[in-house]
Amino acid sequence: TRQMEDDADELVPQDERYSLSAHIAALSPRAAASLYASAPHVVRASLVALPPMARLYAMRLSLLNEPVSKRKVVDAWPTEAAIDNGTHERAMEGLRSLHLLAEREGEPEQGDRTVALADGVKRHIRDIMTRGWAAVTRLETTAQGGSRKRSRENDAPQPPPSAEALADTVRERWEGMLLCLASDDPEKKDADTVETRRLLMDAGLVEKRDGVCTPEGLRFLLCPPQKQLWRLLSRLLRDQPEQHVADALSLLARIAWLKPGTIYRIDALREGECVMLPRLALLGLLWASAGTYFCATPLAAKLVGEDHVSASAVLSSTPASSSSSVIVPPSDGYILVESNFRVYSYFRSELEEKLVHLFCQPETKLPNLFVSIITRESVTRALDYGASADLILSFLMANAHPRTRLRHGASVPECVSDAIRLWESERQRVSSEPAVLYANFDPENVQEFDAIRAHAIALDGLIHCSTDASNRFVVVNPRIHDALREFVRNRRAQTSASALPK
Repeated sequence: TRQMEDDADELVPQDERYSLSAHIAALSPRAAASLYASAPHVVRASLVALPPMARLYAMRLSLLNEPVSKRKVVDAWPTEAAIDNGTHERAMEGLRSLHLLAEREGEPEQGDRTVALADGVKRHIRDIMTRGWAAVTRLETTAQGGSRKRSRENDAPQPPPSAEALADTVRERWEGMLLCLASDDPEKKDADTVETRRLLMDAGLVEKRDGVCTPEGLRFLLCPPQKQLWRLLSRLLRDQPEQHVADALSLLARIAWLKPGTIYRIDALREGECVMLPRLALLGLLWASAGTYFCATPLAAKLVGEDHVSASAVLSSTPASSSSSVIVPPSDGYILVESNFRVYSYFRSELEEKLVHLFCQPETKLPNLFVSIITRESVTRALDYGASADLILSFLMANAHPRTRLRHGASVPECVSDAIRLWESERQRVSSEPAVLYANFDPENVQEFDAIRAHAIALDGLIHCSTDASNRFVVVNPRIHDALREFVRNRRAQTSASALPK
């Protein structure tokens, strides 16, 4: 399954980043230091994204007042096994990549370096470990404008929505957006908001002219919800002015730890955070009321990763929400795949039915059951439109019914997965690559043909040649075209010069 996910990553644009930590790592060191100094929730999100040993190193370094020698102190912390298997070096690289570590030249004659945490990072980690997360949040709110900006539910003009109501709202919004991609019904597309359609167009998921789903949109539909969310967030972040990117990341990290349904005042946010607020509400990450109050939804908990609930225990605090099961689409599977290639989908919405129909041939539809079959034609249709065998199989595995996971082996029968891969490989029997053709050789000038072919072989660029006297030609790699053309010119010039009378 991991290999399938890695292969699926190659099907998306390389500049997309699918986690908050990836966007933080893309900041410049100065921008990251400024962000960490002003936002303890960003420090917490970065710590959660680190490997366990890297988090341990960060907490140890936060208790040191002065930089320490990497060779004499830090390299002495891990066991020999951790050094041998690369765990220690991966931990250090994780701290460096997120700009948490400040390294300086130490003793030049020994090639040593001094290691310390960035000042803002060190201060926030100390506060979190000693005061607790709630105390750090209060200090942060007071510093930004006084305790009156602290969120209080009785200040809200209307009762805040419950976590269940927020989850239902998010589910309806995401199902409507994905159904706009998966459905061919014009009414389904017209039911979507103008802002959502513009976001899908800007992300390259639908055609700007007629709103038809693009090949990139089909791959988007088959991706896990975490990647779907970050694909759209990456687009929003890329559209932000450079001076507001750090504030936008700060807002994403902030709402990831908020309790769904708790009301907060918008005027406690910075300018860049306020600019990002309506766009996050469009994706269902926030609920806003009259431009004055906002609250996080259960979907916001996914911003810091699938396993942040357990990982956050390192800082001894209770996660903001444990209702990750309400995130759209539901985490419990609904698809059963049999060895006879039939697929049984216990769908709960039209969207789930449409997703299976992307690569299956429908057979029977019951009130809560959709029976279809995987055929060569249905899979080839999906492959022609931009999907891949690995993406289809990873979708089936990720949405497999809980009972199929009790099988010995994979949740998708081996004969089905092998057939899907075979049908994909059949489309890849013939591959094309650029080439340059040298033809129209003089039938009586065999020496020129042999010289050109020999020189192409010497340049390691010969692809194919024909020695047929009536149709001699040489096919070469474009890489050697200029050199081979210059060789032909020089040879013909020498031949013409030698043919002149003396």
